[in-house]
Amino acid sequence: MGSGFYTLEEAMQRLGRSRRSIFDYAKKGFIKRKSETGQPYFDRESVDLLAIDLGTDSPALTRRAFLQLETRTKKLEDEMRMVKHVLEIRDVQPLRPNQATCEGIILACKTYLGSPNREEHWTPALVEQWAGIFESMDEVTFDSLTKTSNDPQAWIPFFRFCSELADFSWAQDKKTPSLVWQALGTRQETARKHLRSVAVTWLEMGKGLVPANLLLALEAPKASLMARVAKDA
Repeated sequence: MGSGFYTLEEAMQRLGRSRRSIFDYAKKGFIKRKSETGQPYFDRESVDLLAIDLGTDSPALTRRAFLQLETRTKKLEDEMRMVKHVLEIRDVQPLRPNQATCEGIILACKTYLGSPNREEHWTPALVEQWAGIFESMDEVTFDSLTKTSNDPQAWIPFFRFCSELADFSWAQDKKTPSLVWQALGTRQETARKHLRSVAVTWLEMGKGLVPANLLLALEAPKASLMARVAKDA
């Protein structure tokens, strides 16, 4: 076998572990195994990396192994930086957009909702940016969106976008577990609750028309919601 692999005996010596442990590491995916002519061989690089993790003797790292360790470390640092930023407690300032800004965020919301390639366009940075926008919306913001678009239901696409960003974040985390996507999913869930509360209050104030699909739009229980938005006789 080539120099890129250890024999079973070499892997045992390299890791200072028994035959059973070596096969157990391979079964769990800690090291890569390859069989040839009935004999097991183990990927040298994965064995060397495991040796470092286990604290056994540390040979000189290959350039590839060093770069892999550097990349993993940077990824962890970036994830923790993002998580700390996402979960940071903020004093959110209300969004007070002028007409041009309203037109811009309305167009952006519709554009991203209609994106055919969400995996590419819905990046962590984008999800976080929109969470900040949703968190800063209130009844006055809804008023501005309504006047700009001349649509009493102008808030609905934003609530839908927030909901889909939350679902997308959790879906990304399910595919590849990530502290970043977990934090973003949690933040979007919080933003969604905030928008739901703003929408109900706004409707109670008589600022907007109660849409026929209100229950669907707000994803809220019928009994509790209708009790809040029902008009006085």
